[in-house]
Amino acid sequence: MMMMMVMMMMMLLMMMRMMVMADHVSFGTSMVVGGRSCERRSVVVHRGAAGGGHYWAFVRSCADEWFRCDDSEEPETVGLERVLAISGYVFLYEASAGGAASSAA
Repeated sequence: MMMMMVMMMMMLLMMMRMMVMADHVSFGTSMVVGGRSCERRSVVVHRGAAGGGHYWAFVRSCADEWFRCDDSEEPETVGLERVLAISGYVFLYEASAGGAASSAA
């Protein structure tokens, strides 16, 4: 499963390099896709120019804590407000174990 997530993330990164978005787009911490409820699990961030730069990520643990993960620093615990304020490059969501979304969502 982890290998599939890594492959999907790499494919998304390649597709995003082909697209340039000038407008700000907001993504929530949850969404419904194909009738399934999904929760934000990670945000990949890129700093630098299109030809190079540095990637790092915010990752949500199973205990619902957010961490800033960067290969040049130790992971640090961060609050959800910091995750929501960042201009992310790729947003990764995970379908909930329950499957279908409720009609109240």
